[in-house]
Amino acid sequence: MNLKPQHNVLSIRASVVAYVELLASASAQARYERDVPHAFVPGELIEADDQLLHIKSPAYVDAFTDAEHRDLAHLYGLIREAAPVEASTVAELQKRPEWRRVMTLAKNLAVQLNRNANL
Repeated sequence: MNLKPQHNVLSIRASVVAYVELLASASAQARYERDVPHAFVPGELIEADDQLLHIKSPAYVDAFTDAEHRDLAHLYGLIREAAPVEASTVAELQKRPEWRRVMTLAKNLAVQLNRNANL
């Protein structure tokens, strides 16, 4: 019998959805930078994917559909492409075309993830 720790799956999904929603919103990123002044937010936005996107963990695999996995992998790739971008503020990061591509995909993915959560 394969019992999945459902709370871990839901927790992982909720954390990833929150991260994707943050990536999707210019105003949320700016608010995060304002509310957490001691953090280097551009770096945190880019590096948080390493902490949240554990693509091989069983709970992570169970938390998303195959299509969502593909889209999250695409998002991860765009974030990695944006990683070398030099930006000292969120406003500077948001001006970069690499980061704009991350935000555009994140907007579409956030809609999909939230829609699928209600199925």
